[in-house]
Amino acid sequence: MEEFKRASEFDESNYLTWNHYGLCLNALGDSEQAITCYQRATQLSPTFKEAWTNMAQAHKELGHGREAEFFFNKAAKVDPSYMHSYHLRALYLFGSGRHSEAMADLRRGLQLSPTSVECRYMLAIVLHGLVRTLLTYCSNDTTHSLTRSLARSIRQGLLKEALNEYAQCIKMKQDHVSWYNREIAVYLCRKIDVPWRSYNMDRDLDPYFKEAWCKRLHPSTLARYKRQTLPSKWLDVTQPPAAVLSSQMMQIIKAADFIGRALQNRSPGYLPNRRQYRMCGLAVLETAQTLRRLWAERITVPGNTSSGNQAAHPFGWRDMFDISVRWRQLSEVPPISISFSHA
Repeated sequence: MEEFKRASEFDESNYLTWNHYGLCLNALGDSEQAITCYQRATQLSPTFKEAWTNMAQAHKELGHGREAEFFFNKAAKVDPSYMHSYHLRALYLFGSGRHSEAMADLRRGLQLSPTSVECRYMLAIVLHGLVRTLLTYCSNDTTHSLTRSLARSIRQGLLKEALNEYAQCIKMKQDHVSWYNREIAVYLCRKIDVPWRSYNMDRDLDPYFKEAWCKRLHPSTLARYKRQTLPSKWLDVTQPPAAVLSSQMMQIIKAADFIGRALQNRSPGYLPNRRQYRMCGLAVLETAQTLRRLWAERITVPGNTSSGNQAAHPFGWRDMFDISVRWRQLSEVPPISISFSHA
């Protein structure tokens, strides 16, 4: 960094030096000073797409959502064929809970660079996440009619596309983390038409698989793991479910969004995330409903829905935590590899 600092003092008109100086500062956590360097680079070269993109990324890391989106849009306008601006803007949109918009950017990025494993992986994550949204909205649908109206036997839906994108990532790189995500997607294929509270992911998934996933170990280390298998017939979803929600469900979602905003950390680096707001709010509402019921009557929990006791048992502290954990599991598909800035 000191070398770039001296170089910028020696030649203040070198826009490449200012950009690299900004990259060093941002890597060290000084995003505000990095933005100053990127501003200088774009003043010297208004068509410097990399600097516009890096400026947007620095604002994103500070949690400045509006500014980040403005400069991502600026980079895409300067060069509509610059793949990285679409990829990084998609990561920003994804981090803001705007999955459908992120999907559009990732598709555009893959049109420009079909071999980009980063774009392909994130597209699979977004598609996978949209399917999880279906389970979220169906969670309080006791008749399961919403699931049946959205999940149908079709040739190519969101989940099938996600599986295909994961498979392409694995084909490009055999030890890619997509191997784990695909296993979770296959598990979801078997559960998409099953009532949400009738199973427990923590109980169903192999503990060694979960540990290896978190540590991002090579799949070959799971010597005794039995891979998930796709059922011969299964349902899929072709659209985000918001378009068919009832007025009662919309009232619940409105309340959840209001409660969930209290989750926001008012510190630099935390983007407002609509999706996480909603999941947090829905978790709070279910917890409140469960407590109200618990104070009025005895609740017996079936063993197959609990992460703890395998037999039917009285509702306990672990079952209370299971509520929040389930909503968190539905909210995203971890872990995610993210590329940040470009020279």
